[in-house]
Amino acid sequence: MHLGGVAVVSIGVGPLRIGGPVRIVDVVDEPERAGFTYVTLPGHPEAGEESFRISTDDGLVRFELTGVSRPATLLTRVGAPFASFVQHTITDRYVRSLESPRAD
Repeated sequence: MHLGGVAVVSIGVGPLRIGGPVRIVDVVDEPERAGFTYVTLPGHPEAGEESFRISTDDGLVRFELTGVSRPATLLTRVGAPFASFVQHTITDRYVRSLESPRAD
């Protein structure tokens, strides 16, 4: 995906899939920093922006996730508590995917 590119993303919990189009508005590709930012487009259930950054410093890997959103459809407004649960679940998955197994 390149800057300005449009993609359709979806997330799911069990058999339920939710998603919509997003546009990449920023890309960082440096030796010790990488990441991207996307904004949602019409047709996405949320209106907002999300940014993912990974950096390294002295062997330490840092992951930064920032985002702002609001419901963009009647369904996501009515289902706001569920949408919040889904967002927290996905964020937890992001963090867990970066954890490495520790040798004891």
